[in-house]
Amino acid sequence: MEDRGNSSTTTLLDLVNLFNEMLDENDFNNAERASCLLLERFSDQYIAWYVRAIALRLTNRPKEALLAIDHSIWLHETSDALAELARIWQILDSHFRTDQELNQILALSFCREQDANAYKNVYFEVSGVCNAKCPYCVTGINCIIGRNIEDISARKFVDVDEFKFTINHLITNSIISRRESVVQLYNWGEPCLHPHFEKLLSILTENGIRYGFSTNCSVLKELAPSVLTNLNQVTFSMPGFSCDSYNRIHGFDFEQIKQNITNMVELWRKSGYRGSFIIAYHVYQFNILECEAAAKFASELGIGISFVHASLNGYNLLRSYFDDTMSRDALKKCSSELITYFYKNVKRPANYRCDQFDYLVINEHCELLPCCGVERGMPLYSLGKISEMTLEQIRDKKLNAQYCTKCAEIGMDYFGTAILRRAFGRF
Repeated sequence: MEDRGNSSTTTLLDLVNLFNEMLDENDFNNAERASCLLLERFSDQYIAWYVRAIALRLTNRPKEALLAIDHSIWLHETSDALAELARIWQILDSHFRTDQELNQILALSFCREQDANAYKNVYFEVSGVCNAKCPYCVTGINCIIGRNIEDISARKFVDVDEFKFTINHLITNSIISRRESVVQLYNWGEPCLHPHFEKLLSILTENGIRYGFSTNCSVLKELAPSVLTNLNQVTFSMPGFSCDSYNRIHGFDFEQIKQNITNMVELWRKSGYRGSFIIAYHVYQFNILECEAAAKFASELGIGISFVHASLNGYNLLRSYFDDTMSRDALKKCSSELITYFYKNVKRPANYRCDQFDYLVINEHCELLPCCGVERGMPLYSLGKISEMTLEQIRDKKLNAQYCTKCAEIGMDYFGTAILRRAFGRF
């Protein structure tokens, strides 16, 4: 089994034949292992999911088998797959029915219920690295509360194989859904810096998962048309619309950024991308008068633009402002550049439920995080490898994360919502 299944020259047909041989010998354990190898190497092929479903059924895991066969049917519907769907449902359903078509309908209905329960909004940090110098972001090189050496050395890019394994786990356990979920490939980092960015997009595309990302556009990416089919939205993050604003925040060449945005929009549209582009314009005290020029730039390119308050990004950074522990120098800088007059007047509704409970946030180590605001180096920053968790375990860990109580007590959990509700109008 080891020698025959692990060779780099092993084909899809080789593994299918190996699986069938194991079944003929009633060796269900090795048959199940063969199905795992199939899925690891050929997750974009419907036959791999079909074989996996059979293996799961034979090893008494009918619910997982049902999700696997549903995925196979989504990739390519065959009569054999529909028959397997009905067969699995007969195991799961407490009422024995001989009507195969009815079993298929009931099984598919169950699968759609699983889709509805999956996380819709997913933030998967593929790059723990960012090349911008934003002073109000915990990743920024010039962060006003500083950065420690341990924090910097812990940063990395997500491993491609582990990313693929994690995405497969999320799909097969109904944690995310092909039909309902959108995976955003960022949290604190710059995704386009990942050396194998296109491979990550291929994995999502092959699995039928829609995705999006936000970029500072310091790196111009040319992507193959095949990986653009599932791209949902691209957001260009801009800290203003002048050389002065860029020197203050991102530290990039403003004219080069404009050219990169223009080139990326034109290149990807020519490659067949039909999704949306939008500029997320972060409004500071010093760039309010640049909003109109930015809106004109977006209009000329035929892309969207939204204006939102720049804010303090990061749990400790924001908390230091709310509990009055921010240093005098940091507070002075913050008050002179951010629009902060309303911060202390934000009132959290008594019955408010934090939006983050409905978001799935994963770091570049493929670990579950309580929310998108926690910072590296904080105790219990990570809740563990998400590939070792069920949907129920994930929800339980998020609901019981230690930071949530304090965050709610001082109104930080509502702050992000309040910021968004104060978004500037369109020009």
